[in-house]
Amino acid sequence: MKPLYVITAKNRLTGEREPISAKCTSEVTLKHMLKRYLRIPAKKRTHTRPVITIVQEDIFK
Repeated sequence: MKPLYVITAKNRLTGEREPISAKCTSEVTLKHMLKRYLRIPAKKRTHTRPVITIVQEDIFK
């Protein structure tokens, strides 16, 4: 089973880190999405400090 990746970022209002993209198995695709997100001027972004992280699913739920 491949790991799932997601872009998470810190919300400006709450200060909590939350996902801003869909879950994806391709890290390359998320790198392109992140690069595109960073092209938005910083003052117009709703989130700060975006990073790609691995999401662990509960398979025994």
